Amino acid sequence: MAHAECSPSQLSRVMKCPGSRRLMRNAKRKSSTYADEGTMLHDVIAYQVFQKYPHLATNSIELDQEVDLTLEQQLAISDAFGYLEQLIDQYEKEGIESIEIEVHNSLNWSGMPEVAGTCDILIKLTGGIRIVLDWKFGKGIFVGAERNTQLMAYAAMSFNSAKEMRETDTIQLHVVQPRLNNYSTWSLSGSDLVTWMNQELRPKVYASRNPEAECSPGEDQCRWCVGATCKARAEFNISLAKEIFAPYAKKEKTVDDFMQLHELTDLLQYAESVKKFISQLINDMITECTAGNGVPGYKVVSGRSNRKWKDENQAIDFLHKMVDEEHVEYDDCFKTKPLSVAQAEKLAKGCGLSDEFKELWEKPAGRPTLVKESDPRESIKSTAANAFSEHIKEKS
Repeated sequence: MAHAECSPSQLSRVMKCPGSRRLMRNAKRKSSTYADEGTMLHDVIAYQVFQKYPHLATNSIELDQEVDLTLEQQLAISDAFGYLEQLIDQYEKEGIESIEIEVHNSLNWSGMPEVAGTCDILIKLTGGIRIVLDWKFGKGIFVGAERNTQLMAYAAMSFNSAKEMRETDTIQLHVVQPRLNNYSTWSLSGSDLVTWMNQELRPKVYASRNPEAECSPGEDQCRWCVGATCKARAEFNISLAKEIFAPYAKKEKTVDDFMQLHELTDLLQYAESVKKFISQLINDMITECTAGNGVPGYKVVSGRSNRKWKDENQAIDFLHKMVDEEHVEYDDCFKTKPLSVAQAEKLAKGCGLSDEFKELWEKPAGRPTLVKESDPRESIKSTAANAFSEHIKEKS
């Protein structure tokens, strides 16, 4: 299902930067290995919840295909599912009316049809309490439940009117982020939620409908937006850069040769935003180059990489032979894992010339690196874009 322009997952960005709605409408959508894995894990745990609680579920969930999870993924799913089980056990005696799994809702009833999306878990108790739970399988950014715009929107979409919302005393928001051992919860009343909708959500959503809505750059709202191509963000960071270096652009000679600590901290205050902007600018240009689009004055080359074993089991057999035939110490060959290719080559002089040894390792392509055209390294051809796609992270 296509994302709404103000889906709960994007709502925080739109509220902080109304103009970003227009920008994202015209931007190229990108997926990533991280996003794909997150979708897969959401599908798996939704299926497991339905299998465990079919008598409470309002809808059936099926998996499109068989999924092969790594041990780490299995542990993440198990921890997340265990949290839900404890929650259901806690409220089962009070009476659970229903569990909605991956059900799509919107705020069409409140005049905001563009606020629409799919809530991971919505539990309705017979006593009127509503529980909104959101799975977060990422491990890069900590997500809290308190005043979480995404979860508050899911909660609001579960009602059919403001009157029904006001009659609800307690709405619980839960963020379950097992890979960061983060199980965050926060509660508010239905009346609080109505106030938030009227005073904060609606004015921002309405403002974002304006074709000339203002862009307001900032760390949070720019993280998952269009990246370095946003003019407002570029102008914001250029002004920051000018502010950073303005004190040092004076022509008069200073007495001190070294910058003072307070001057360094002043630089740090602004440098992080500029650093992220430049990093994203480089990633965007790498994407353009590897897609075959010319970037005047630049190209993408293969960065440094290390050799690695093609098959670790075959490498272990070879290292055992080194122990037996080359009189190499066993502990030198085997630590917590087999030696690297380079370490094995140094340990037994001459083994690097062995044809058997050469067949065991390979050198993968290095991380794509943006350089000037004058760089002597060979340019990566556009046909190699897929081979390097895993190196290029989604805009952050």
